[in-house]
Amino acid sequence: MNQQNDTIYSISLREEGNYNNPIVQDLPDDIQGLAIDPLTDILYWTDPKYKSIHSVSLNDPAKAEVFMKFKDTEPQDLAIDSCRRYLYFTNSFRDRPSIDRINLNTKKHEVLIDSSLHTPVGIAIDYVAKKLYWSDSGPGIYFRIETATLEGKEREIVIYNTHQHPFGLAVDHEFIYWTDVNNNALWKRKKSYVSKESGIFKLKHFEERPQGIIAKHLGFAGTPDCENVTHLMNEYNQSTTEFYLQFPTEEVTDQPKMSCLNNGKETKDGCLCARGYMGPSCEIPLCYNFCIHGKCGFTAQGYPKCTCNTGYTGSRCATNICDNFCLNNATCIRNTNEIWGARCKCKNGFFGSRCEINMGSFCNKFCQEQIEEPKSFTCNCNERDNMEISETNVSNLIRAQDMKLPRHSIMEHLKDPTVLILSISMLVSLCLSSLLLVYVCKMKKGKSRPRVNKRIIVNKNVTPLTYRPHSTTQECEITIENCCNMNVCETPCFEPPQLRRKAA
Repeated sequence: MNQQNDTIYSISLREEGNYNNPIVQDLPDDIQGLAIDPLTDILYWTDPKYKSIHSVSLNDPAKAEVFMKFKDTEPQDLAIDSCRRYLYFTNSFRDRPSIDRINLNTKKHEVLIDSSLHTPVGIAIDYVAKKLYWSDSGPGIYFRIETATLEGKEREIVIYNTHQHPFGLAVDHEFIYWTDVNNNALWKRKKSYVSKESGIFKLKHFEERPQGIIAKHLGFAGTPDCENVTHLMNEYNQSTTEFYLQFPTEEVTDQPKMSCLNNGKETKDGCLCARGYMGPSCEIPLCYNFCIHGKCGFTAQGYPKCTCNTGYTGSRCATNICDNFCLNNATCIRNTNEIWGARCKCKNGFFGSRCEINMGSFCNKFCQEQIEEPKSFTCNCNERDNMEISETNVSNLIRAQDMKLPRHSIMEHLKDPTVLILSISMLVSLCLSSLLLVYVCKMKKGKSRPRVNKRIIVNKNVTPLTYRPHSTTQECEITIENCCNMNVCETPCFEPPQLRRKAA
């Protein structure tokens, strides 16, 4: 597997060197689960990116084909019940996760469980107990492993714990096994253990992420439904040599060691989370419950961004396009070809892009104004200016939703008493304002600072007050401008009355 293409290999355990041979090469897909039907030698694999399950015959690996294509299903892991001819798989589609199965003979698709699921991944079949097991990565740090019958009944939580992300799942007659991609470990627990939180043992720690897992003992022997499979396996085992590895076990402590999940890096201050995760242990995905009706992705800056499903809008795809879109009890129909993403199916008597126009009011206005009748539809007016709408012209009315009525002239508006009184009042107010402005300007212009003059008569019969030279004439009159006129203050200056009496 590389970043661009996936390749499925087979390894021969009987040949020295265990050389791997490619079965299907350069798949432009995202392979998550693999399973083989031993009765038909057909290999199946899941592709959640393209929402499909593929298959290929091991006898003719060049002819790979699409086994089933889905619309709102993202298949993850799968398990084949060869005895009863069913293919079980987990669907991790965020809007509707589920546990499904397909009949290998008829290709009938059934949804067994579709409630109280978050991200189901691994799945396995217990042939002896006739039960189904699956792992589910819950929100945040939680995970659980559940079981039910092969028909999806009698659902029960077997394991409920934290700080793990189960991927592959397998069962035998006594234990449940699963791989953990968060801690790079392989775990097991007894199926009969009563407590959901304890009794978990670590089998092995890996340097890389372990994913798929297969149990050696499948429990075919002694099962009536599996006689054909048992006979086939006995024939095959006569020509093969089996081997297995056994690892020492260690019990998990009640308080698991805190670690950085989801590829987070440990620092002295805590965890440095990878893009798309947050929390003390990087256990909270930013996309969790972020997009209500859509798919969550990330921007170049690492912020979550929603791609809304058809019929929804908003930053979190929480708004239904049809909410309050159509008026007057009309029916809203989602349509991606429309400008708004929806269109309205109006009830009788209404039209418009949102069914906002009442046909009765529209034609009543049409008849009262006596405007030229449009060519797109007909309003039949009687002598009393009432209207009658022809049923044959209703479709034409809908097509005329964008027609605009003619504008009224100014004289037609003045016929309204309210408009006339308001216009006269505004005109009188304007005249009074103009007169008041003229009066204020005149008053301001006429108001000026007074000039104070003083007349002094010089007579030869009067004794001079000073020793200034006398004039040769008998008498002279001199007008002297008072110094108050040179005052720069705002308030004019006047000569006190006491001084005027003394001068007289």
